[in-house]
Amino acid sequence: MSDDFPRSVDAISNAWLSEVLGAPVSGFKTTYLEDGVLSDAYKLHDIAYAAQPPARRIPSSSSPPSGNRNGATQRSIPTPT
Repeated sequence: MSDDFPRSVDAISNAWLSEVLGAPVSGFKTTYLEDGVLSDAYKLHDIAYAAQPPARRIPSSSSPPSGNRNGATQRSIPTPT
């Protein structure tokens, strides 16, 4: 990722968003957020992609086949006698 992080909303470009999101961006909109912030805050939305955005894999809520939530395999460790 680029070291050139935009310092203002005007510095955000399609090229920078494309690099960050990993897909070609052809446009986006911004909305200034007015309530409850101590500095300029904007929301980026309606991002238009030049091509279909990459599919993102969403983990299923079912338990992994390997055993526990983290996907680690469980095994017994013999206790010393």
